[in-house]
Amino acid sequence: MPVTREEHITYTRNELNNYPYYISVIEQLKNDNIKSYVDIGANVGEYCNVLFDKIPSLIDAYLIEPETENFDFMQSNLNNKNLSLFNVAIGYHFKNGVIIPHGSVNVGGFMVIDSERTQNSEQIVVKTLEELNLPLVDLVKID
Repeated sequence: MPVTREEHITYTRNELNNYPYYISVIEQLKNDNIKSYVDIGANVGEYCNVLFDKIPSLIDAYLIEPETENFDFMQSNLNNKNLSLFNVAIGYHFKNGVIIPHGSVNVGGFMVIDSERTQNSEQIVVKTLEELNLPLVDLVKID
């Protein structure tokens, strides 16, 4: 697993360009002529860059990433302009959204829980999909 955000870009591109499963998924998305998608847990946004590179019909993407460092890096990593970015988590019935780092194996890996902030956590905004008021999309990717 990647240990830096830059390595995450290479890792994601390698998976999407070389693994038969992902190649077939992208081919199907091309055939389906998708125009828009939502990415819940967009991390550094490289999945979005690959989709825009490979799917000519794709017009809009809505990227949701709650972790601040991932979100900030993602903003500088994205190549397309038809994007809406949300620095929130998606959840229901949360009072206090908190991100807790989830090991050091995967950069940006974390858990979102409903809790008070602690020393090793980051307070975040949690919204429902309805609150984001997104349009109808062709594809939803959830991490």
